[in-house]
Amino acid sequence: ARPGPADKRAVLAQPHHDRVFFAGEATDPVWATRLDGAYASGLRAAREALAVLNESGSWRQDGGLAPAGERCRHDIDAMLHRT
Repeated sequence: ARPGPADKRAVLAQPHHDRVFFAGEATDPVWATRLDGAYASGLRAAREALAVLNESGSWRQDGGLAPAGERCRHDIDAMLHRT
């Protein structure tokens, strides 16, 4: 999206079926075309992915995450807390 059409940036940022999460400066309505936008959108996408992991069917019957989901949740959580 060219600078300005923020409504198109919001469309680009929408997750696809809660499985694919998009990030990058072109998806940020405030800091588009800047490194800050890439960083901020990465944090946003990580939070979205973490929210899906926390409330999705990735949980085992005993209440814990499946191994791959737990590892992913741990990595995302660690990244978000470094900022």
